[in-house]
Amino acid sequence: MGFLGTWLEGMRIGSDRRPVVTAEELRDVISAQAAFVAQKVVTEYCQAKAGRNWHLLSSERTFLDDLTRSRWESFARVAAGICRTAAMLIPAPVDERRLVALYADVLDAQARPLHRPNGWADRVAAFAEDLAAAKTAPPLTIRQVADATGRAVFDVLPIHIAMRRLDGPMVTSAIAFQMAAVAGKLRRRLDGAALAASLAGGTGGPERPGCGDTLLS
Repeated sequence: MGFLGTWLEGMRIGSDRRPVVTAEELRDVISAQAAFVAQKVVTEYCQAKAGRNWHLLSSERTFLDDLTRSRWESFARVAAGICRTAAMLIPAPVDERRLVALYADVLDAQARPLHRPNGWADRVAAFAEDLAAAKTAPPLTIRQVADATGRAVFDVLPIHIAMRRLDGPMVTSAIAFQMAAVAGKLRRRLDGAALAASLAGGTGGPERPGCGDTLLS
């Protein structure tokens, strides 16, 4: 799926009001929403930063490769934040191992990007470590999860740190705004009891997309 198609898919799923009752459905919603948020914020930030020079910058192969890499890395970080948000909105506690498995499933459901031929094991491990560390700290709010996600996205933007050093709060706020909208959609759609039962039975399921069926470009 191309870049425009991904945004349209995110908008379609965003307007969908059907209840989410299975782990597989939750995986698909998280995947589409994470792709939408990551691509929107990263691309719009770069466009604003470049200003009138955007048409020149976006024609440079090196930058386009960096932009693609950044959108993928941002996707992984936003997906982690949405996974945690979804778990916070399910009334019954979600087993930590099942949440890690769900996150891994979200990432593995995509064709591997060129810069990650070996997959996402490091991101899955980092997510598991974050969940483990959270058990010894006060519970996070949904806004705090969103803010942490925004900071993580800022770290992987394709603009040199010297040129974006002061932009952290702006990027964090942009991610937090988009994730608040996602949280609102999840509140309306998640069937807590059904999802708790489905997640207790494990994730996984339908066939994965082929190498041409990717949410990001």
